[in-house]
Amino acid sequence: MTSTPRQNQCPSCGQLLYGRYCSHCGEKLLEPHERSLRHLVGEFVGTLFNIDNKFFKAIRQMLRRPGQLSLDYTQGRRRLYLRPSSLFLILVAIYFLFAPFEVFVAPLKTHMQATAYQAYASAAVQEKLLKDNISLEALTQKFNQQSGKIAKWLILLFLPAAGLFLSVLFYRRDRYLADHFVLGIELNSYNLLMHFLLFPLIIAVIVIAARLVLPFEFRITDAILVPATGLSFGIFSTLAFRRFYGQAWWLCLFKAAMFLMLIAQFAFVFYRFILFWLTMRLI
Repeated sequence: MTSTPRQNQCPSCGQLLYGRYCSHCGEKLLEPHERSLRHLVGEFVGTLFNIDNKFFKAIRQMLRRPGQLSLDYTQGRRRLYLRPSSLFLILVAIYFLFAPFEVFVAPLKTHMQATAYQAYASAAVQEKLLKDNISLEALTQKFNQQSGKIAKWLILLFLPAAGLFLSVLFYRRDRYLADHFVLGIELNSYNLLMHFLLFPLIIAVIVIAARLVLPFEFRITDAILVPATGLSFGIFSTLAFRRFYGQAWWLCLFKAAMFLMLIAQFAFVFYRFILFWLTMRLI
């Protein structure tokens, strides 16, 4: 049988209370009206809108002042905005639900003919065909369907990759290792929001408008999309590096180009290889 804490005793840690809040653990003294259904409903609604408010404030801060969200978090100013990790996870959840744009998801043919590991991929495909006794067309269909599902989860690999790249590029700065990973989360949040969620909507509007005006079919190809994505991410990274690390503009621009190159190599080589390897074992 558990004992009921005294009126002047904290119900969580047992320390003596000298006011409405415990000075030891921060627990608030429960009052009678806080046990009513009305208070419960009000608390639920308030929490819901508070989360929404912090989410949109974090988005606005990230877009207006790249790097400031991470800087505030690492310096202990954490009450105004949603945590960078929470922001990223919410954006991932939105991406899982809608996924208008599948980035870095290559069909089986691309893995076999246009990658750094194409020899390995071709050999693995031939082994799979013999083992399962199916045609290449059937395997391709199964692979492409499963690959898109796995790719959504593998997007989480970009978090440690970005943190490690930043810790190398800025290794001389007087910062904790975790600080680089915090900024890496913000960079990934921007990439996910802008290039995975907003760009597809912008492109759809442009294409629809162009087809209503132009007499020919208008398409936005990778020749336009890839440079635009790279330019967007490069500008955001430069501004974030400048604000977060405080280095000279030319150095931030150079390191942003290096970071972009490392992320691209990670995406088109390591990420795709892991995606191919996992998909082949799950189909």
